[in-house]
Amino acid sequence: MKKNNLCLLVCLVLLLPCSVDAQVNTLYYMENVPARNVLNPAFIPSQKFYIDLPVISGVAFSVGNNSIAAQDIVVKKGDELLPELQSGADHSPFLNKLKTTTNFTSESRVNLLGFGFRLPAGYFTFDISERDRVGINIPKSLIRLGFEGAPVPLETKSYNLYKIGCDASTYLEMAFGYSRKIDDSWTVGGKVKVLFGEAHADLAFSELGLDVGDQYIDLYGKGKARFTSPVAVSQRFDGLPYIRQEDAKLNKMLHPVGLGLGLDAGVAYRYDDRLQFSGSIDDIGFIRWKRSDWEGNLNAHTSYKSWDFTVDNATSNWGQQIKDSLINSYTPSFNNNQGYVKALVATVRLGADYDLVKKKINLGLLCVKTFGGRYRYNEVLTSVNFRPFYWFNTSVSYGLINGNMGSLGLGLNFIGGPFNFFVATDYLPLSYTDNNIPYKSKYVNGHVGVSLTFKDRVRKPLCHCE
Repeated sequence: MKKNNLCLLVCLVLLLPCSVDAQVNTLYYMENVPARNVLNPAFIPSQKFYIDLPVISGVAFSVGNNSIAAQDIVVKKGDELLPELQSGADHSPFLNKLKTTTNFTSESRVNLLGFGFRLPAGYFTFDISERDRVGINIPKSLIRLGFEGAPVPLETKSYNLYKIGCDASTYLEMAFGYSRKIDDSWTVGGKVKVLFGEAHADLAFSELGLDVGDQYIDLYGKGKARFTSPVAVSQRFDGLPYIRQEDAKLNKMLHPVGLGLGLDAGVAYRYDDRLQFSGSIDDIGFIRWKRSDWEGNLNAHTSYKSWDFTVDNATSNWGQQIKDSLINSYTPSFNNNQGYVKALVATVRLGADYDLVKKKINLGLLCVKTFGGRYRYNEVLTSVNFRPFYWFNTSVSYGLINGNMGSLGLGLNFIGGPFNFFVATDYLPLSYTDNNIPYKSKYVNGHVGVSLTFKDRVRKPLCHCE
């Protein structure tokens, strides 16, 4: 049945393991991991010098949504998984859990090269990373439409769907950072980033709605879709873009089609020998894309009469009708030489931490919020951080907003000689289905890597023997 298919589709979107800035915030209070400088450039690495090797020094990902988990779609009964959203069931509990707009997000970050070293008055860092970000918006009204179906006779229901949209980008980031301790209390830091755009696509509507009656539907909308690629874009018979296999050559894919700038800034204030406050803002900036290789401008106003709008009707073709109408209502254009600018998604972090046992056991609180674009993420992270030895550190955290009573954050850091290994996640699932699907988690993320780190040499005092 179509509703069961809808359940499966939502599960896949929620839990599909996509590569995703996947910044794992549990790293924020792990002092001996150089990668935490990405979260706040005011955090000076504890080592004199470090080197990030290609790929193995850092791979991070994050995927999830801001509304629901698998437990809201399927329910455990013994060893069985049964659809929670069955035909004829009360769907109001599920709909009440949905945000006005559900944001599905996927991010990734891969370190290609990096290093940092101490200066007489500060610390310098440099890194090159490959990043990608995908955000998809689905308004609650679209899901409600699927459940409610056609209204009773002589009644009309209106659905505002203009928040449907997506934005995806891939770019190379080259970052130059500097941190400096001003005095015994204040430390500041910042990064300047040069961004090389590799590919971009987006879809947005200024207007999109449905008026649904018992035997008719009116579809109207205005919007635009764009696609920018380093390789040649061809046109299908229906006007949609695609890339031919013979055009996807490596030498063309390495040419950037966008250029941008970004800034990070951070500060840390030590109130006394146990209490510290800190804050940062990352990814203030933009990418200017040189052109759009394909654009589709939508201007639709279509009416259907005697339409069988029944979600559970296996023979109903209402979805195909909407798709065909939208495809027939847009005007495609290729090789538009007019450039356009897209802002980055900025992230703000505010933190406070307190040493229960000085330099050994630490309590941390971190608030995280994103701004801009179609990516939405908010979290309040609490953590307990253990630092018994230089060569071993661990953090245990919990997300008060997205933890959903079904996950814990965990970070581990082992140092052996020059090898500094770390692995961290904010949402380690604690409950799974028999198919290994996280049952209570809205988000899944992770960051793993190994760097070469070198401490200051400890000079032993000279022995004066009598």
